[in-house]
Amino acid sequence: MPLVTPPVTAKHNKPTELQATTVSSTRLAQSSNDSPQNIKIISHEEIEAQQAFTSSTTQILSNLIPSMPPSMQKMSNYGQTMRGLQPLVLVDGIPQSSPMYTSIGRDMGTIDPAMIDRIEVIQGASASNGIGGMGGVINIITLQPRGGKPHQHISAELTSPTSRLAGEALSYKTTYGISGSDGAIDYLFNASYQSQGAFFDGSDRRIGTYDAQGDLMDSKSYDVMGKLGYWIDEDQNIALSVNRYEIKNNNRYSLVSGNRGEGVPSTSTKDTPPGSAPYNDAWTVGASYDHYDFNGMKINAVLYYQTVDSMFRGNTRFLNNNTYDQSHAEFDKVGAKFSVTSPGFLDDSMRATVGLDMMHEKSSQSLLYSKLAWVPNIVYNDVSPFAQLEYSPTSTVKILGGVRHERANIDVDSFTTLPRYGSRYVEGADLSFGKTLYNFGASWSPLESLNLFANYSQGFKVPDMGKAIRGISVNGAKLSEVSYFEPDIADNYEVGLRINKDKLALQASYFHTTVKPGTVISYSNDQWVANRYRSEIDGVELAATYQLTDKHQAGLSYSHSQGRYDLDGDSKVDTKLDGSNIAPDRLGLSWNASWSERLSSLVQANWYMKRSFDGNNVVNTYAPQDYHFSGYVLVDAAMGYSLPYGKLTFGVSNLLDKQYITYYSQSAIVGDDYYFSGQGRTATVGYRYDF
Repeated sequence: MPLVTPPVTAKHNKPTELQATTVSSTRLAQSSNDSPQNIKIISHEEIEAQQAFTSSTTQILSNLIPSMPPSMQKMSNYGQTMRGLQPLVLVDGIPQSSPMYTSIGRDMGTIDPAMIDRIEVIQGASASNGIGGMGGVINIITLQPRGGKPHQHISAELTSPTSRLAGEALSYKTTYGISGSDGAIDYLFNASYQSQGAFFDGSDRRIGTYDAQGDLMDSKSYDVMGKLGYWIDEDQNIALSVNRYEIKNNNRYSLVSGNRGEGVPSTSTKDTPPGSAPYNDAWTVGASYDHYDFNGMKINAVLYYQTVDSMFRGNTRFLNNNTYDQSHAEFDKVGAKFSVTSPGFLDDSMRATVGLDMMHEKSSQSLLYSKLAWVPNIVYNDVSPFAQLEYSPTSTVKILGGVRHERANIDVDSFTTLPRYGSRYVEGADLSFGKTLYNFGASWSPLESLNLFANYSQGFKVPDMGKAIRGISVNGAKLSEVSYFEPDIADNYEVGLRINKDKLALQASYFHTTVKPGTVISYSNDQWVANRYRSEIDGVELAATYQLTDKHQAGLSYSHSQGRYDLDGDSKVDTKLDGSNIAPDRLGLSWNASWSERLSSLVQANWYMKRSFDGNNVVNTYAPQDYHFSGYVLVDAAMGYSLPYGKLTFGVSNLLDKQYITYYSQSAIVGDDYYFSGQGRTATVGYRYDF
């Protein structure tokens, strides 16, 4: 996966056509519109359009991936699963997710959307890029240098709830970028800065600040990205990429609990909360070498380093003595990815890719003031060879198969749990996991406008070690004797079709996923816990666009899923997954219009349908009605107008000023503190000038 790449190949002759984009995330570059896998490409134009409504990468992904739950609208992307399971998040092929903390909820918050060119989404379990792709893979592809003379841009935007257009509620953002080439050298530099004010709901109440994970409200963030590439010759390129992203709360608001039983949401009051402000600080460095024609083969090698420093809000429960403390997590990873793709052989009917991925990560989570370890030092090492083969026996049939062997080693230090858990001594261990994973699929195009596909794929995930060991409350525990640490294996089966005819472009699929033994995340006794249960998830997904006229296009998306797990161990899945794992059913509608060469518009609506959950069990000790999701509809609208110099945009999110409680607060966590409203009607005006 090169850090500096030639432009992707895309067909633009039909506005509604499913674009035949070459996808790098599969490791054997495939065309997205006849792949046996379910692949979604989120284009640069779609990302730009969504930025009229939000500046959150998590919110953009949630808006455009129907199988993903609605965004929390907080600093955390906790609960942002895909098809009911955790996806692996990559930026230019570099893992952002930690294999040891798969549910910590910061892996989608390492880059500003202003740095993104497109997003490749593999839907369904995938081991193509290693550990963590249980629900799929989200590969965020950053902007690439443009050839020729320098191209620059500047932009600025203001955002405010329409109920109060100044003061504490005002947010602003600015960006600058330059890219170009000079002879054999490509270069790019982009920077963004954002200050976000207080958020208000549809009833003009200040929204509660998330005092556990941190909040987007009342925060400042910046992103600086630089790329430098050198073309050795027309077929060889070396590149270096550096990105620094930080978001930090301003610490000017404290949480005021709501009343869930009476339907009163949490709010915030102007006050300085105790402790240090929550933040997420990520440095990512990547270096790549690409040879596009080495005796007909393609060679790609990537080295990367990433360090992430995350601060969370605290409480007085850690130490059992009414003393405030808060947790702080650090992740440092070094890795390499290497692959070789053959030229076509057997009369150009077959292609193959072989490769090797390696990663070393050191992680820990401690308390800021007492310096006590909540999670000890954990060292993770992984070496995984893989191979992918594509065979096209005819021009209308494509068969894909692959194998990957995951070999992981985890070294956990001995430690003493926090006083909250009884200060128990836990003996560390050196744990090893190995698993060979397979994928197989086929696609057939009986007609030029019709493609049928089916696939089987596996995903692999080691246990969420951070959540598993930090709450041990028995004496003399030895991690080497704990059976919990068996890896999760996901088996995903899928069938679907694509239609690309005249004015219609459509993709629909049905999937069934089983996970053994399975990790189910739930909230219990004021903390998140990980439990091991076999689970099954079924679902249907549909996405379509129809060109009404040359200047008007309608879009439709639908997602339905149902997940259950085996709570009582009788080999039958009998309990519904809650909202921290599964998304609500969703129906989405959109209308794009080009009114003239200068004026364009977008209207989109998402109906998140009501859903009920189980209660009164050992995982969720609340009654079923406490987890009931009532559903809501959100409508957004935006317009763009091209000026003689630059472009003006105006967007309104939650156009109807709907007062609602977020999906996460209704269905994933029960209590008065985190009973959060969503944002009310919010307007953004922006200006961008390219020169």
